[in-house]
Amino acid sequence: MFWLFRDSLGACLAPQGSVVCIGAFDGVHCGHRALLGRVRERADALGVQAIAVSFEPIPREYFARSTPVPRLDNVRGKIQQIRDSAMDKLLLMRFNAALTAMPAEEFVEQILINRLEAQEIWVGADFRFGHGRQGDIGLLREMGQSHGFRAEVFSEFTLDDVRVRSSAIRDLLAAGEFEIAARLLGRPFRIGGHVVYGQQLGRKLGYPTANIRLGRRTSPINGIFAVRVHGVSAGALPGVASLGVRPTVNGVEPLLEAHLFDFDGDLYGRRIDVEFVAKLRDEEKFSTLEAMVEQIDLDAAEARHLLAVPQPDFPPDAGANDVSIAAREPGILADWYAKNRYQQIQKRTASRKHAFVLHDGPPYANGVIHIGHAVNKVLKDIVVKSKLMAGFRSPYVPGWDCHGLPIEIAVEKEFGKVGQKLDAAEFRQKCREYAAKQIDLQRADFKRLG
Repeated sequence: MFWLFRDSLGACLAPQGSVVCIGAFDGVHCGHRALLGRVRERADALGVQAIAVSFEPIPREYFARSTPVPRLDNVRGKIQQIRDSAMDKLLLMRFNAALTAMPAEEFVEQILINRLEAQEIWVGADFRFGHGRQGDIGLLREMGQSHGFRAEVFSEFTLDDVRVRSSAIRDLLAAGEFEIAARLLGRPFRIGGHVVYGQQLGRKLGYPTANIRLGRRTSPINGIFAVRVHGVSAGALPGVASLGVRPTVNGVEPLLEAHLFDFDGDLYGRRIDVEFVAKLRDEEKFSTLEAMVEQIDLDAAEARHLLAVPQPDFPPDAGANDVSIAAREPGILADWYAKNRYQQIQKRTASRKHAFVLHDGPPYANGVIHIGHAVNKVLKDIVVKSKLMAGFRSPYVPGWDCHGLPIEIAVEKEFGKVGQKLDAAEFRQKCREYAAKQIDLQRADFKRLG
């Protein structure tokens, strides 16, 4: 059973003795868990309790005063991670003026000896404690000789020759290096909380969001991200999220807004965790809501590609649930064409190495257009645009009939064979003119057929 205590002073929490580790434990990363594992191992060997000692707020936050300090996790997350590391108890002391004024020797006597009955104490090499940061591993070892406990330094934990530190993970996250940060953290970076009511603006714009307030926590990241959301169903749901102050709508409070792809449900009051997979761009202020929606469309398409989520047949529902898709389709298509959304998606995907190229032979020489031609072109258009919206670099490459014979026959009927009335260059020019005329006629027919 795991127990949490907040008071630094009081009755002894481990009358039979304990092995103790001390730290801020921001994020409880791989290095922290290695330390906690060592403490568990030593406690089992001695037959005593394994106890972690930490602080809230963490010392960096307390001394920073009004300057926000980014953190890898909130208090709830830290407690859960330490509990899951098989500790028997967590003494989560209030880091306040009284604690900072406590002399280092008193900290050892009142907390480590009287409160915890420590037999071994494990700290990092740069650990400092007590008023004026006067206490260190040297003082712990000196007092341990007279009070009967051992003080040990847990060596630096490295992964792939990189020292695992909370500050390094925060820097990686800020740089958008989520995969590397996850390796050092030991799990994907997440931010969790209860879904709260917002202004309902996202729903009006076609992108309903689950909103999480950060409260007093300062996030190490901000911007627009491809995400996976946990806590809604048995598996994680893909989506796109914004984390910031929402400058376009003059927001002030930092807010995490997550749009879940192809999801329709009520999440208010539910606790969810948002896992960050990739950063798409920085937060920015748009001149109009329309311009912001255009960019959100592109962000959603890119997030779908990164998360391997198929693009829906139509843009997100903009709240018009009482109107059928068939009735809304003309307006949707007109909006997409007016705002060049396909072209914008194509521009965003132009640099991607995975391509889908459809080569098409135009029906220049086949006479008037009939419905079969139209269906053929519509199907090809669906294929190309669906691949484009799925994230492929998907150019449409119109072709020429490989021999051009029907065009030549039509020109020969009027001018004869090459050499009779026209030389080869002139004949080719007449073929081009004939084809161009057919293109104009057939373009009009395609429009007529819808």
